[in-house]
Amino acid sequence: MTIEKNNRLLEGVDSLTGYYYKEELNPLSKSEILAKFKDRTPAIVKGSYGEGETILFGSLMGLSYLNSVNNSFKKLIHNISKLADVPSVVKITYPKESSVRTRVLSSNKTI
Repeated sequence: MTIEKNNRLLEGVDSLTGYYYKEELNPLSKSEILAKFKDRTPAIVKGSYGEGETILFGSLMGLSYLNSVNNSFKKLIHNISKLADVPSVVKITYPKESSVRTRVLSSNKTI
């Protein structure tokens, strides 16, 4: 995917990769196209709904998060969280040679 707009959501994001499918997105006229696929069709669209905002991805992005080669999707998630005032639950610093795995599970729901 090619980044199209200089937007606060995309600060520090060079390029993004979607996996397995490419959905045809038909953004509304008020929407903002943030990224495009190689064929120049919309890949990421930002819009407004009521008092909130939406971000629609035209591909499976989860594998980008797991891909340690490209940190752009991780940066995008960080930017979204920061703009939405989502607090960091855990902050970890470690040497590059190290491997760290964290899991935070919480719920107030009863199954």
